[in-house]
Amino acid sequence: MGAFATKVKLIKQAHACEEYAAMNLHDRDITRAVRREALAEGMEKGIQEGLNRGMMEKTVETAKVMLNDGMEITKVAKYVNLPVETINMEIMRQKQPL
Repeated sequence: MGAFATKVKLIKQAHACEEYAAMNLHDRDITRAVRREALAEGMEKGIQEGLNRGMMEKTVETAKVMLNDGMEITKVAKYVNLPVETINMEIMRQKQPL
């Protein structure tokens, strides 16, 4: 193979390497974007779950106060908008140590 053919071959190989590197950078950028999006979604879901859990705990605490004041559980359930079974289950769950 002559010197010219060798140079052409090397130039083609260099272009192939540049294209491969550019493709890898593009793939890496896409991967980073997907990770950022997944992280944001996970954080949003976690925040929402925390808010829901906090609201449930506050509702159960309100139900406990109402029950401790002598209110019937059926009325408590009506006022806090939870089924009687849920109130009982949540009160028992909160009594158990972690």
